[in-house]
Amino acid sequence: GRIFAYPAKKNWWSRSGTPDKMPVGEPGGPDSEVFYEFSDIEHDPAFGPVCHVNCDCGRFLEIGNSVFMQFQKQTDGSFKELPQRNIDFGGGLERILAAANDTSDVFVNDLHWPIIAAVEAISGHKYDDNRYAYQVIADHVKAAMFLLSDGVIPSNKAQGYVLRRVIRRAIGQGKKLGIDKPFMVVAATAVQKMYAEI
Repeated sequence: GRIFAYPAKKNWWSRSGTPDKMPVGEPGGPDSEVFYEFSDIEHDPAFGPVCHVNCDCGRFLEIGNSVFMQFQKQTDGSFKELPQRNIDFGGGLERILAAANDTSDVFVNDLHWPIIAAVEAISGHKYDDNRYAYQVIADHVKAAMFLLSDGVIPSNKAQGYVLRRVIRRAIGQGKKLGIDKPFMVVAATAVQKMYAEI
């Protein structure tokens, strides 16, 4: 009663999507996804008349999947079994934490909320009214802090350029919230406190 079959559109993995979109030589295969159902979310009919496990309405959250890397696309469009097959498991820590906390928002947790709360305190805007901006800030400030702690310096090349873009994007979302103070220091300090031991 809790296992459901879905077509390739929902249960197939390759870098290019469904089997018909895969270029010749690309590996892929079926996948098995694990979902968590949030008891407080009602189905949104904008996503179809009936809610189901793989619905995009937000009631169910994919917390992990196993991809069975089994096939390689051939020139005639057929699939050949790979000589060495494997199972690639993917599970999102924040998604599993959302399930454990029974909250459908993957940013309302111990890994993001201290950053959001710190920025909320100086922005004058609530998270619920500006979710996207706060989510980008929390995610990007955390990424920037880990890059910096690994010795990456902002520059115009390689990892330094990625770091620069990550910082710039967070600052841009802060400007959209109307913050005119150096809020990145406040957000970075929240990350520092959260991960002080590591």
